Amino acid sequence: MNGMQPWLQLIEKASLRILQHDLHRRTELQQRERVLPFYVVAFVREGACRLRFGGKDYRARKGEALFVPPHALHDLVKDSDEPATFLSWHFMLTIADCIDALQWFQFPPVFRLSEPERFEGIFLEYRQCTEQPRSLADSLMAGAKAQELAAILIESALARPEVRLKAVYADAFTAILIELLEAPEARIDLAGLGERYHMHPTYVSNQFKRIFGITPMQLQLHLRLRKAKQLLETEKRPIAEIAKLTGYEDADDFSRFFKSKTGVSPLKYRNECDQESNN
Repeated sequence: MNGMQPWLQLIEKASLRILQHDLHRRTELQQRERVLPFYVVAFVREGACRLRFGGKDYRARKGEALFVPPHALHDLVKDSDEPATFLSWHFMLTIADCIDALQWFQFPPVFRLSEPERFEGIFLEYRQCTEQPRSLADSLMAGAKAQELAAILIESALARPEVRLKAVYADAFTAILIELLEAPEARIDLAGLGERYHMHPTYVSNQFKRIFGITPMQLQLHLRLRKAKQLLETEKRPIAEIAKLTGYEDADDFSRFFKSKTGVSPLKYRNECDQESNN
């Protein structure tokens, strides 16, 4: 796929969150008109099922995966009482906790995994780590296994010849996003972005929001707030120093910004975090 590399850079910056996972054997399956706010994946371990998505019917067989994006109307059914076994999981892959890292890809609803046996083995190891966590090592291992599952799934989908990027894709806006992600504290404004990328500032803002669902300046404030929270939660630096690290030369400006977003001052936020950790 031409021009894929910038999007792979974004995926590398994304955070994976597994919301639910299950291994189930079914003789009946009648899940109709479902709309879920996360990605739905079901790997067919044995048997078969049918997915209706986007006005089309797809049949999924052993070794294939169903892939349904968030908020998409779909049916998942079985046409016979022949047993079928599924490894299913619901997940989100987000950039800065607010941007879906996969939303620009047109993935096939059903496709064969490149390494089905490996996927199945890792899935079972992941379940073992999460169902009875015994140590910090188990928690870390679960995170690593989840990343492996996502890698196999995404790589298998990207290998399909019909996969493409949606029309809103543009390398320039990917570059702007990466610039904001890597330095949210930097002095960046629409005029400067427009000059560097040879576009009108208003167009930069409108098109960025069309692609990512948020304007560049809104994203910068979101990233600054997230960084401020992390510093307040984990470090004992003076508030004025944290203000500078998040892009504010004036500590009072930083405090007003922080309180407008959280309802509490930076100092009170830190004290509340300390109290929670001590309880």
